[in-house]
Amino acid sequence: MSTDLSTRAIVLGLQTQIVGSTVTFFQSIASTQDEAQAAALDDEPEGCVFIADEQTKGRGQHGRHWEAPPGAGLLLSVMLRPPVEVYPQLVMVASLAAAQAIADVTGLQPELKWPNDLLVNGRKAGGVLVEGEFLGDAPRYVAVGIGLNVNWDDIAFPDAPYTPTSLSREAGHPVSRTQLAIALLSHLDALYLAAQRGEPLLDAWRAKLSTLGKHVHLASGAHSVEGVAEDVTADGALVVRLLDGTRETYLMGEITLQEG
Repeated sequence: MSTDLSTRAIVLGLQTQIVGSTVTFFQSIASTQDEAQAAALDDEPEGCVFIADEQTKGRGQHGRHWEAPPGAGLLLSVMLRPPVEVYPQLVMVASLAAAQAIADVTGLQPELKWPNDLLVNGRKAGGVLVEGEFLGDAPRYVAVGIGLNVNWDDIAFPDAPYTPTSLSREAGHPVSRTQLAIALLSHLDALYLAAQRGEPLLDAWRAKLSTLGKHVHLASGAHSVEGVAEDVTADGALVVRLLDGTRETYLMGEITLQEG
């Protein structure tokens, strides 16, 4: 089984309505997110996809650099123009699409760490990044970035705030990045359309969140709290019951699990 990326095979394998309107592949690029944002400003069609074999300035949440050697990951961004009511659900859409694609292709059952990490057997195998520009209260465009560690044996980031892994390591065999890309983009299209039809995604997303019920430390900007992650809201915010019994809601933040 080839683990290489084939743009032609991806295009032929897609039967989507929005996602995959065009697919552009780069051997090496600074950031697929930058390409998606530039495409939006150039009035490219919604759903255009940018895939890279290597990113030299890839980024993750909280401004972190997203590491990935050539040939090892699935690194892509999709430019969308969502209705305002769909925008808060895009992290759900993207993370559920990635989890379903991983399950389809590898048989692994990923969990999600709020708000946007994909975990396999408790280790980080990927992440989602949603960035956009607004005109008033409405999104002008959104770049949905997804990065997955696919075929990568030697993963060691001593300074990372998580334990990384790859799909091939967890599955015990190489994984086709082309098949994974087709599955991911297909699920992304279906879930994006479902969100536009008003179909609820919250329950499916909540069911995959490994964060809920855990004692966590949450940092949001200069503010930090400690408590139990109790639930998530319809717009993806995390509800935390603090040590004094009060409840607070956070749209974004970085969490670490606490002992006890």
